[in-house]
Amino acid sequence: MRSLNGIGLVFLVMTFTHYDIVIKNTSLAEVPDKFFEKYNHDNYKANKAYFNIRNQSDAYQAITNFKVFISEWITNEKIDATINLHLAVPWDQEHGLSINLYKNKFSTDY
Repeated sequence: MRSLNGIGLVFLVMTFTHYDIVIKNTSLAEVPDKFFEKYNHDNYKANKAYFNIRNQSDAYQAITNFKVFISEWITNEKIDATINLHLAVPWDQEHGLSINLYKNKFSTDY
């Protein structure tokens, strides 16, 4: 397993939460029809069986790539910045997962 530090722990929790939300609410094109047929067209069960991610550690290990974007600006002669971490994950290939850090607080778009 990858070594976890503070940011790794954030990835661990946020990645599994994102996974769970996506597979509960989406019929994913990459999931073969045989999974939907096996689980009587229950998206959640079919998605869960296909991706086989059982816990936070599995979701964290499924991150295939990440990019870091830094945006900075000046307001009232003060420099401000936000950091956006974009994670590529197999259950949301179209959008991925974005985690934002602004003023020492994490947020996401899920």
